[in-house]
Amino acid sequence: MNWSLQALLALAVLLPGFVALSVIEGLVVPKKRAELERVVAALLYSALVHAIAFPLAFRRSEGKPFAVGADGSPDWVTIAGFVAGYLPLVLGIAVVMGFLFALAIAHDFPLRWLRDRGLTKRTTLQNVWSDVFSRRLSPEKSWVILNMENGTRLFGFPVFFPDSFEEGTWFLGHAAWITPEDKLEPIHGDGIVVTPCHKVAYVQYVDVEERSKKGDDSHAGQTEPRP
Repeated sequence: MNWSLQALLALAVLLPGFVALSVIEGLVVPKKRAELERVVAALLYSALVHAIAFPLAFRRSEGKPFAVGADGSPDWVTIAGFVAGYLPLVLGIAVVMGFLFALAIAHDFPLRWLRDRGLTKRTTLQNVWSDVFSRRLSPEKSWVILNMENGTRLFGFPVFFPDSFEEGTWFLGHAAWITPEDKLEPIHGDGIVVTPCHKVAYVQYVDVEERSKKGDDSHAGQTEPRP
């Protein structure tokens, strides 16, 4: 067996897992893994992909993966042809699997179902930060007040927010500064980018719908929510 065929076989075996892992990490906030953990995860995904793909490919190939020549030695030309056709199949399955796993992670499945039955307290997301933001996606419940370490406060809707608290870059729409007298000073334009140098100390959520029901302020009936 020549080196090119060995490389093709190794590619067919290992690549699907890394493709599936890349799709998952591209669609959801990835868990922080050491490099060895990523390799192990990719190998597990590869094994799952091959468990699905190989029976399908073998049924159509009429035994080509185990073809032998007249002298009883492996028929590498036939086997190479099988692998060349097998590779697109496993890559396609890997992409679909990555999308399905990412969808499950984003919707906290199946751990949400298990939590509802008291079987676990864990979630599929990487940290509390991701858990909180994934549960407050409605426009009424996602307004925030960013409290800076220097005492400055900024109100707005988090159009874009960081994957973790340490990254600290935000884009707030309909933003306004909150004065020491608790009054709003609107920021003109589409919004404001808050960079890590502002050092957000903590984040407060403003449930606009709840405040409106309580009649908490005179702006409850306006189209633009107020803190």
